[in-house]
Amino acid sequence: MPFANWKEFYSLNMPDIDEQHKKLFELVNQLWDAIACKRSPEIQLKAIEELELYTDYHFRLEEDFMREIGYPEFDAHYAMHQQFIKKIADSRKEMISEGNLPIDLLSFFNNWLANHILIEDKKYVRFFSDKVKANSSRPSLVGMFFKKMTGR
Repeated sequence: MPFANWKEFYSLNMPDIDEQHKKLFELVNQLWDAIACKRSPEIQLKAIEELELYTDYHFRLEEDFMREIGYPEFDAHYAMHQQFIKKIADSRKEMISEGNLPIDLLSFFNNWLANHILIEDKKYVRFFSDKVKANSSRPSLVGMFFKKMTGR
């Protein structure tokens, strides 16, 4: 049974970003499985490394998008991303030195991710939506941006 569940109300109505957020929830669930089922330290380490790598990838794309649209709260949003990446990296280091991860770490990851999407990410989406409304000739900016960044 999944620990972290994507809920439709997390949707930002930006398909590329929503898919990345769903993937983050999947990776939290993989980590949950590795910890809760007391998988080997190697499997736990692989799960947290995958979460760390994908989170970094997602944050970089999101940050590039915020820069592209001139999001005025970029610095604060970026700082939150850096704190979360540090928490994952510190947890990975703890896994290496201690041989396991505390299960309460998953609650932190799940709560942080859900709250970040619902509050912080929705802020830049509102900013972007307002910008598109003000300049309705550029409604496909997000699609063009993600094609450029992801090569899709």
